[in-house]
Amino acid sequence: MATLTYEEFLTACLEFIRITQKFGDNWETKGNTQEDGAFYLYKRMYFECGSEKDMALSSQKLSENINSEMIQKDAEEDFMQCIEHLEPYDPSVVKEVISKKYITYEYHIVYNFGHLVPTLYFNAWHSSGKLLTLEEIWERVHFQFSKQIWENKWESLTQTEHPLLGRPFFQLHPCHTAKLMGQLKPKISSNSKFISQYIISWLSMFGPVIGLKLSLDYFTD
Repeated sequence: MATLTYEEFLTACLEFIRITQKFGDNWETKGNTQEDGAFYLYKRMYFECGSEKDMALSSQKLSENINSEMIQKDAEEDFMQCIEHLEPYDPSVVKEVISKKYITYEYHIVYNFGHLVPTLYFNAWHSSGKLLTLEEIWERVHFQFSKQIWENKWESLTQTEHPLLGRPFFQLHPCHTAKLMGQLKPKISSNSKFISQYIISWLSMFGPVIGLKLSLDYFTD
């Protein structure tokens, strides 16, 4: 078993943020580090939809610069209004995005006091602003994990109240996290190194289930 105290969770998250800044990944810190349980990590990603396999939009700058208030509007109007905020401007990317619908995913990494591990909460909505249903989320699970999720969907991926925001969010259940991370721990030379690598290792196992993949850069740091 490999659990974390809340203080170790903070250390692991801040180290993860330090690394993400090196690669220009758009994770952010939210909440208050001085209040137990009030801190979490945040990221948004945008996925094209309407094809057999959704693909994350290729422009990292696009993800970083779309204003959150615009996301609720129609896709074409949305992007036409925020073109001026894109740096550098790439007409080919904007033209391709405008012609397609997209789904926004918002990921949160929150500490779970019951299981003493990080937990992935997320929400997803269409470009119209309509939230995806739990059934749609199950259907969008990566094909490599879909059989496992469908066989145990109520114990693995469900909708629940966000512990900090008090709103419905989807959740990857943390009940197996400590056990899986415990299998990794003996392979890492020290406990401090294990903590500093915890979020990267954990996300590499759980993130791909819901479209959250880490760049290979994270494993060459």
